[in-house]
Amino acid sequence: MVRLDDTEADAFEHLLVLNLHILTVDAAHAHWEQAMSELITTIEQQVALI
Repeated sequence: MVRLDDTEADAFEHLLVLNLHILTVDAAHAHWEQAMSELITTIEQQVALI
């Protein structure tokens, strides 16, 4: 097992938090893209009915 001093532990914690933020943003972006795709499909279907 590797022991980290306080500075290393703090840096590691910050990296973990940053990774979590990146994953959250990626998930939100993917969700947004899916929602926009569904909206565009709905609009296209409605326009086709006109």
